Amino acid sequence: MKRLTAMDAAFLYMETENAPAHAAGLQLFEPPADGRDFYDAFRAHLITRIPLLPHLHQHLHETPMGLDHPVWVAQGDVDLRHHLGRERLDPPGTLDQLTTLAERLYPPLLNRSRPLWRYTVIEGLANGQVALYMKSHHACMDGIAAQATIDTFFSSSPDPEPEAPVPAVRSEPEPGFFQLMRDAYGHLAQQPGRTLRALPDAARALAKLGARSLETSAPPAPRTRFDVNVSAERRFAITSLSLARVRAIAKTRGATINDVIMALCGGALRRYLDGKGELPQESLVAFAPVSIRTADDDPASNQVIGMMTPLGTDEKHPLARLNRVREGTKSAKAQLEDIKGLVPSDFAIPGMAALVPGFFQLMSNLHVQERMPPLYNVAISNVPGIRHPVYMSGARMVAEYPMSIVQDGAALNITVMGVEDALDFGIVGCARAVPDVDVIRDLLTDAFVELEGAVARA
Repeated sequence: MKRLTAMDAAFLYMETENAPAHAAGLQLFEPPADGRDFYDAFRAHLITRIPLLPHLHQHLHETPMGLDHPVWVAQGDVDLRHHLGRERLDPPGTLDQLTTLAERLYPPLLNRSRPLWRYTVIEGLANGQVALYMKSHHACMDGIAAQATIDTFFSSSPDPEPEAPVPAVRSEPEPGFFQLMRDAYGHLAQQPGRTLRALPDAARALAKLGARSLETSAPPAPRTRFDVNVSAERRFAITSLSLARVRAIAKTRGATINDVIMALCGGALRRYLDGKGELPQESLVAFAPVSIRTADDDPASNQVIGMMTPLGTDEKHPLARLNRVREGTKSAKAQLEDIKGLVPSDFAIPGMAALVPGFFQLMSNLHVQERMPPLYNVAISNVPGIRHPVYMSGARMVAEYPMSIVQDGAALNITVMGVEDALDFGIVGCARAVPDVDVIRDLLTDAFVELEGAVARA
C-alpha cells in the first residue's frame, strides 16, 4: 500500500466528466519484420511488463470519509479484457481517420476500481504501419516519469535477448477501515512538523519573488476563445518537424529548442486568431510545465510545476517573436527558481479528498473560469523525446504523438515529444472552442517555414 502525494492526487480531484485528467498518445510502428501479428506480439509482451511497472498493476483505494489522499494497492490479477482493445480503420486508412478514432477513444473516464490505463492496437493504416493508442491517468506519473519507463517497456534492438522470467505480482490485501484511518491520522500528524521545517525555504522564496516582481512585471493574459469551459468532446491533430532543423534555428539565434517551439506555436496561434478576426493586441500567454524532479523523488510520480511565458503573438515578424519568447522564457525560469521552495509535492489537509473534487465540479458548473481574468491561454509542453531507435516486439517505433489534457479555462493543449530526429506535435482542443485544430496544425508548418526563412535571410 502506497499513499498518493498531494501532487498526484490533485489530478484525481480536478477531474470532471468534461475534463478528464488522463493523458494519451499515439505511437506508430513499422510492423514486425518476421510477419508476426502485432496485436498478439504486443499482448504477450505487455503481460511481461505488468509486474515491472507499478502503474500497470496498482488500483486506487479511497480513504474513509476522504480523510486523506487515496492509496495505491497492488493487484496481481490484471484482466486485460478491461485494458487492451483492438480496432481497425476502414479503407483507405488515413492519418485523419486515425486521429478521429483517437478523439472517440479519449473521453471515457478510466475506471478507478482497476489500474488506471487502457491501450488500443489500431490496424488498417494505408502505409502498413500499426498504431498503439495509450491512455493512462496523470495521477500515475508526469510526462518525464512516463518517458523514464521507455527502457522497461521497449527494447533498443529488434532482436532482444530472451528475458529472465518475471515474478508475478502478489496481490496486496485490500486495506481495512481501521488500517486506512490509522495510516491517515499518522500521515496528517506529520504535517505540522513538515510545515515548520519548510518555513525557512518558503520565506526565502517569498523574499526573492517579491524582489523580482518589483523588477519585472509580466503582462496579463488577454481573453481569447480558449479561455472557456470545455465540453467532453475533443479534436486532435498531429504533425512532425525536423529536430535537426529546429536545433539549427536555435543555435543560430542563441535560443533553446524550447524557445523555438514556443515561438512556432506563437506564430501559428497569431495567424489562427487573426484569420478569425480575434487577434488580441496583447501577447497570448502559455502555461509550460517544468519538471522539478530530483534524484531522491519517486520515479513513478508527478514532480512538475508550471511557468507562464508570452508567445509573442503581438509581434508580426518571426525573429522579433522568437526574441520576445527567449527573453520571456529566461525571466520565467528565473521566477521559477525563486518559487520552488513554495511548492511542496506532498501535503495533506483533513477532508481534502472529500471536499476538493466537489469544489472543482462547482467551479465548472458555475463557469468560474469564464468570469475570472485568465492566467494563461494555452498549455504548451515539450517532453524530451526518444533519440535512439526503440522496438516493441520487433516493431520499430517511428512516431509518438501526445494527446494531453485540456481543462476549463485552457481549451487548447500543444504537447511535443518525438522519436529519433523528429519533433512530434499533438494538438488537442475542446471540440466546441477549437473545432479546427487541423488548421493550427497546418499553421505550425507555415510558421516553421517562415521562421527558417527569416533566419536564413538575417
